[in-house]
Amino acid sequence: MARVKLSSQIVQQILQQIGSGDLVEGSALPAESTLCASFGVSRSVAREAIGSLAAKGFVSVSQGAATVVAPRYSWNILDPDFLQVTGGREYLRELQEAREKLEPQIAALAAERASAESIELLRHLATEMLREDPDPESHAQLDVRFHEAIAAATGNAVLFSLHHSLVQLGYVMRVVNAEVPGAIHRAVEWHLHIVEAIESRNPSAAEAAMRLHLNQVRSELESELNRDLTKGKVAS
Repeated sequence: MARVKLSSQIVQQILQQIGSGDLVEGSALPAESTLCASFGVSRSVAREAIGSLAAKGFVSVSQGAATVVAPRYSWNILDPDFLQVTGGREYLRELQEAREKLEPQIAALAAERASAESIELLRHLATEMLREDPDPESHAQLDVRFHEAIAAATGNAVLFSLHHSLVQLGYVMRVVNAEVPGAIHRAVEWHLHIVEAIESRNPSAAEAAMRLHLNQVRSELESELNRDLTKGKVAS
């Protein structure tokens, strides 16, 4: 157990350095002996940490050569450890783009396939948001459940898995958006439109409602990120 915790400390520190830009693509990581000395660990623990980073796509390991930071396109930016140490805010625009490509089609398919139980759950979650205090964290949790329920209603395990992989970073986005005045109320209104379209078995209406909802989300996201930019929180 202690060994796992020690290797995790190394992983998190290096991920933080990669996320902050202190270690850029192609940068060499400290030598194994340096990691051992810095963290007071054995070589096996240092190797375990490097192996974990490689499995996450953040470093490239070559026999007889230095371990280097891998190209950005290979990084698993949805990795829980990476999101924990970086917050993931710089990837929110890319996440929004991915949602806009994926979720309207998911909503359309849900309108074709949703069971009565799935529709009842969606209606319950949308109604629950109306009763919920407008707190960003609690709204984000309910919002995740609502959108995951739509994906589950398609009955397509691959689509559900693709959607689910976005949820952790999506949670960060939902908290950010919910901080915009009136955002929670607007989101709930769109959720009700989406449920009505799914319940009416109208795929085109469900797709359109989801697309318009995500347009609203994009507008609020840009508002918050631009506000952060003026405060120096987010790099341009």
